[in-house]
Amino acid sequence: MPGVNLDICVCQKQDKTKGFGKVQAAQQDLSKRLHNLTTTRELEGQHQTRKDVGAGGTFDVVFGVSHLKTDDATSTGRFVVRFHHDWAPRGFDRVRQLVDSKFFNNVRFFRVLPNFMAQFGISGDVKEASSWRGMTIQDDPVKESNRRAYVTFATSGKNSRTTQLFINFKHNQFLDGQGCSPVGEVIEGMNEVVDRINPEYKEMPNQAKIQSEGNSYLEMKFPHLSYITEAHIRT
Repeated sequence: MPGVNLDICVCQKQDKTKGFGKVQAAQQDLSKRLHNLTTTRELEGQHQTRKDVGAGGTFDVVFGVSHLKTDDATSTGRFVVRFHHDWAPRGFDRVRQLVDSKFFNNVRFFRVLPNFMAQFGISGDVKEASSWRGMTIQDDPVKESNRRAYVTFATSGKNSRTTQLFINFKHNQFLDGQGCSPVGEVIEGMNEVVDRINPEYKEMPNQAKIQSEGNSYLEMKFPHLSYITEAHIRT
């Protein structure tokens, strides 16, 4: 089926032979930063009991978005995703790491296919993208179907999830059998904001070039891409 491949590791083989030392150093730096974030939360007694984590193991993330498709002057908006620990525990923890480290700020929706999904999650900062590229997490069992408004990690194969997510525009049940495990759901702004993410370029942006050239490549070649201005946990 055209457009179904959710490959997020286009450059991985090249990275193993070219610039490996820089990638390894970046990943080591990221590991230290993530350790520091976790240690800080534990010292504050927040690791499992943070006020922003619901009793059922949920937290809400507010995503600000710019460059929305519009017929008027309003091209900005926001949507809210509720992430569920019991849906996908490993994915839940990874999203928490990404939001805490402000990873999603200025990240583009680089793959938007109407009546399918909107994909995002490659950092526009080349160093940041490189540091996360090898930080894969193991798969979560698929407990929820890929319904409209559900948010799922993109994958290129078994245990390959890193930072990329997609939002389902419709019920893409066939993805369940491919191991795509939803981790959250849009609870605010699906019709008003997510449905207005600009589909102009569909899947034209090259993921390898995003990884190697960052937002400078996207801004030059695809200036109208919708993008996340800022993401934070709602308290």
